[in-house]
Amino acid sequence: TIELTITEPKYDSILHVFHDQNLDTFLIATLKMDGVTYDSIGIQYKGNITYMLQTWFSNPKYSFNIDMDWVKPNQTLLGYKKVKLNNNCTDPTFVREVVSAKIHQFYLPTYRCNYVKVYLNGNYMGLYTNQEAVNKQFLDRTYKTNDGPFFKGNPNSSQAKCNPLFDWNSDPNLVWYVADSCWYYDNYEIKSDYGWKPLVRMIDTLNNYPSKIKDVLNVDRALWYFAVSNVLPNLDTYNNKYIHNYFIYQQRDKLFHMIPWDLNETFGSLYDTLGNVYNWDPLKSFLPKLADRPLVFQLLNDSSYFKQYFAHIRTIINEVYDSTYLHPIIDSLQNFIYNAVETDPYHEFTMNEFLNNVHNPIVSNKYWPAVNYCGLLDMVNRRKEFLLAYPEIAKVPPVITNTKRNIAQPVNTDMVWVTTTVTNANVVDLMFTTNKYGSFFQPIKMYDDGLHHDSLASDGIYGVMIPCNDVGAKVQYYIKAQNNNAMKFDPQRAEYVTYSYIIGINYSVKLIDSETKDLLLFPNPTTRDVTIKYKDDSEINSEIAVFDMLGNKILSLMPENEKEIHIQLQGLSSGVYNVKIGNSFITKVVLIK
Repeated sequence: TIELTITEPKYDSILHVFHDQNLDTFLIATLKMDGVTYDSIGIQYKGNITYMLQTWFSNPKYSFNIDMDWVKPNQTLLGYKKVKLNNNCTDPTFVREVVSAKIHQFYLPTYRCNYVKVYLNGNYMGLYTNQEAVNKQFLDRTYKTNDGPFFKGNPNSSQAKCNPLFDWNSDPNLVWYVADSCWYYDNYEIKSDYGWKPLVRMIDTLNNYPSKIKDVLNVDRALWYFAVSNVLPNLDTYNNKYIHNYFIYQQRDKLFHMIPWDLNETFGSLYDTLGNVYNWDPLKSFLPKLADRPLVFQLLNDSSYFKQYFAHIRTIINEVYDSTYLHPIIDSLQNFIYNAVETDPYHEFTMNEFLNNVHNPIVSNKYWPAVNYCGLLDMVNRRKEFLLAYPEIAKVPPVITNTKRNIAQPVNTDMVWVTTTVTNANVVDLMFTTNKYGSFFQPIKMYDDGLHHDSLASDGIYGVMIPCNDVGAKVQYYIKAQNNNAMKFDPQRAEYVTYSYIIGINYSVKLIDSETKDLLLFPNPTTRDVTIKYKDDSEINSEIAVFDMLGNKILSLMPENEKEIHIQLQGLSSGVYNVKIGNSFITKVVLIK
């Protein structure tokens, strides 16, 4: 529960002016949550259609944009500087955004959501969805950096136009105009301190040098973005009906990443007829080619990316796009929020519609004479049936199983072999990278010839050695298999989810000053430990301890009736160590990296 207090008596009219004139300013307010009061916060109305509908029909439940440190630097709410509260006026079920965001999170960085009951000046305004702001804090959490060029794909009419005579299209459609960055000011909202030059370079490459797009765009993230948007579907985004509601961020690897935003109208809400939404074409904006969707056309015009896109669609259908998977999630959410919705004084839908729209489409005349809201589960069932029959999706991809490597925790002297079992493929590649940003994966052909740790020739087991032994490097890899018609990945969520390991350091161990004739101590260079045993195979029941040269005990084992003891030394620094069994020191160990 959040309690907001605004002392300005004319706050409503002032907030409308701020919103309608696109002013980057806030009213001062106070926020209280969990008994803690935060004063001097900034507050605005926010939203597009969710703002207009409330204005047209005199509903005071507006969405809020809250800036916790508008006045007080570094003031946060549970660590968050921004709070985005969405009024849910276009969703009878109240769960579209939360469920959709969770699905997106499986496949690419996406904002998080929860629910908040909001009071304003003591009056209950209803239940809101709290959207994590896609800002520098979000970038820190998801990308571990926040200092790159960062844009919101939303028209920004407040910027000055370069050429007033130009017939401006303010959509953030990534269409190329000229090299002068100010020609793009009207289309995108910059969120970073710099970045117009890299953005224009990316747009130029996309439109004029498409074969090099992989050098300026994280293509896999864009394909996942398109795949999730289309399967759900979300029509209110770049690759579907309306070109906006995305962010684009250039990571330090110089690749731009697409980030989803504003998912409250997914699963068929508000924007089209039921039949059109059920049967929304996965190749919409590609065939026929639409001039204002160059990113869709240029990516899907590449045969490899085309197959990759449909591989991602199959993964989403197989993993999450199923009513038996989604039904309990939706029911759990609705049970949790039921009382807050029932007492919401400004909820435009009945509680029967709140529940019924989960299963069945409803037609509402709250805003227009007839607006269709697809039933969530009805949508999933009907759309899944359409998608599975779609020719490209129905093509049979390879099957990948039993992917493994020969060494779980490799060190720099190891040869790491990866094997996998694949059927129905004519090309199998291991894609790998040591790039710390998880990009620029390189293909290595895998072989089924009996010469690459792959067992027998032509037995369906493929193998290859990963060509990297740099100490400390993080190796990320996945399997890409394809035939003439379709592609498959393992893990299926690659490149967002991969196999990985960090290359350790090989240690050599030498023994000196052995003081016992009854015990055997010998190093095992394969596992980088020391084995202790009695010569006559007697059982060991005394404590075995390892001390550094200052006498500090750093390792201790208490064996019970064991004939062999293994002391792990891999994590220790180079040096000389004393090994003690019972009350007697028995040897010194020299550990060398």
